[in-house]
Amino acid sequence: MNIKQFLIIFLIFIFFSIGYYRWNYGFYPIPNTFRGLVHVLNMPSDLYDPIILDDFKFSEVNYSKTYDLNPKYLDQYVLGVINTIDGIPEYLPFTGELKLEFFYKNKIIYQQIDSGKDICWLLNNQNGRRLHKSVYLSYFNLPLLGKYKNHLKLKVTVLKSYLEKGEDRVTNKLFIAVSAKP
Repeated sequence: MNIKQFLIIFLIFIFFSIGYYRWNYGFYPIPNTFRGLVHVLNMPSDLYDPIILDDFKFSEVNYSKTYDLNPKYLDQYVLGVINTIDGIPEYLPFTGELKLEFFYKNKIIYQQIDSGKDICWLLNNQNGRRLHKSVYLSYFNLPLLGKYKNHLKLKVTVLKSYLEKGEDRVTNKLFIAVSAKP
């Protein structure tokens, strides 16, 4: 067997493997690093639009809500707090703890516990007060575990309060969107 025959057989194997993966899981097995690069080179206008935007009580311990995840794009996603009306004061510590449980067809397949905050996006500066538009709390990749994309549910539970009762404004919302962090 010469190198040309080997390459042809190898390419046929790769082609059928990718087709098999696409047939069984509904997407091509491309690492998220490359998906992010593709999105940077050919960015859809709605890439960073939230797939979930909902009222959530970050101040109540054991408060939980379940969401249907219907991702438009396969990439790294972020769960966070957003407030485009009032802004989120920079001094808020965000030292709570969230539990994320992922379900596929009502069976738990993955869970993670996240605490603290990661990154904040500056909204504006009012009277010497810095206000954030959003605060990132947790990250996860879709497809989950490299194979789950459809029929996913996410249950978010507050294990330790993120905000004091007076600081948890009605305008604070939970959001899930493609992460702008590389």
